[in-house]
Amino acid sequence: MCFVLRARILEAIKSDTATATEAPPGATKLMEFFNDHGYLLSTLVGIPGVLIALAVAGQYRLSVLIAGLIETLHAPPLVWFDGVYWSPQRIGDLAVGVEDVLVCFSLGAGAWFASILPFRSRLIIVGRWRDSIARLIAVSAGGALLGLLVWLAGAGVMAVLLIVMFVMTVVLGGLRPHLLQLSLAAVILYPVYYAGVLWITAGLVPGFFGIWDGPELWGPRLLGLPVEELAFVAMFSISYPLIIGTVLDVRLPSRRSGASRVDTFQ
Repeated sequence: MCFVLRARILEAIKSDTATATEAPPGATKLMEFFNDHGYLLSTLVGIPGVLIALAVAGQYRLSVLIAGLIETLHAPPLVWFDGVYWSPQRIGDLAVGVEDVLVCFSLGAGAWFASILPFRSRLIIVGRWRDSIARLIAVSAGGALLGLLVWLAGAGVMAVLLIVMFVMTVVLGGLRPHLLQLSLAAVILYPVYYAGVLWITAGLVPGFFGIWDGPELWGPRLLGLPVEELAFVAMFSISYPLIIGTVLDVRLPSRRSGASRVDTFQ
């Protein structure tokens, strides 16, 4: 009798423990949703960093916002990566979704903030709306034309992107060598943050890295992350500050001048 009673007590304890450790129905559905939408989760994981950047940027907040908005122009072209480079599931199964807009904004704002962070005491922005828009159109048209030519030559989508960013770096860096200081700061700071966001997402959704499944992948991975992503974020961190610095007409006086002012779009 004692053995039977003991067995029933142990069975009841196990049942209560299993029930207590089960996630609430709402939490379970949310977990299932993000398991299917890891791309969206990665953008949400990165949002706090963007908000911190906007809060800390101070007088340069507008430039961070503009850098993010300019990069959202690259959201539609991401459709060319689907199937050949990756296969992310977007809300509503759209070709270009809110995830693409959010990740592009985060990329632009984050890389630009990282580039100006060490130079906030002497950075000067002297761009004017009309001139800045003209420079943006010229840079965008040049990049698009080069990308088209490289793609027609038979390069894969990531190779096209890397080549365009490299050429942009050479051209804009040659025209405005003082902006290379921003590129150096960004490439030191931003890739760590970018990769960290992706690795955190993979920790929350174990199958997240599986969205990179296209035939054009090179093969090697670092802790599950394709090396193409690391090459991309490094090259982006170098080239994008040059693009934004050119568009906004950024100046970096010497430390001895003590200059510190922002004249954005007056």
